[in-house]
Amino acid sequence: MRTNLIIIIFFVIALSGCSEKYLTTTDMEENKPNVIVTVTNTSTKKYTSANCDNMSLYFERDKCYLNLHNKNFSICEKIKDSSIKNICYGSVAESEKNFSICEKMINCSKFEREICYYGVASAKKDISICDHKIVDKNLKDRCYLSIAISENDSSICDKINDESEKVECQIEVGHWFN
Repeated sequence: MRTNLIIIIFFVIALSGCSEKYLTTTDMEENKPNVIVTVTNTSTKKYTSANCDNMSLYFERDKCYLNLHNKNFSICEKIKDSSIKNICYGSVAESEKNFSICEKMINCSKFEREICYYGVASAKKDISICDHKIVDKNLKDRCYLSIAISENDSSICDKINDESEKVECQIEVGHWFN
């Protein structure tokens, strides 16, 4: 029991400096995340490629590269752990507004890749990515909602299947009473 607690504490501390999207709530029916929250890196530690290259523990080295990547795809390639590499790919895909980088993700579920597509679609404000790359109904609706709000375009709300999400969209865009 104590060993498990120490391991959990280690991973919480190790990942606390990451600046990526983490899924925080769960849809009870489908057991899929439905809210995405951005966690900001508050670490003051300076990372350099040389520092990362010289770290002996691969997990620490991967975490260092993740903090260093600065939206640079080539740094992601140096990461060994597939989960951390996928976080890096997702971050770069979103900042570069390039959904093809999401397809580089490895050992991930289809849903995890769709979350990457969601990030790119939101960053590009491109509903065609929602239309063609996202299959999950809840995530697709969230994708439309995000773009409708950022573009202040109530016509995008009409693409949302879930009625409560559609109403939320209309309210958020401010065209509910028009």
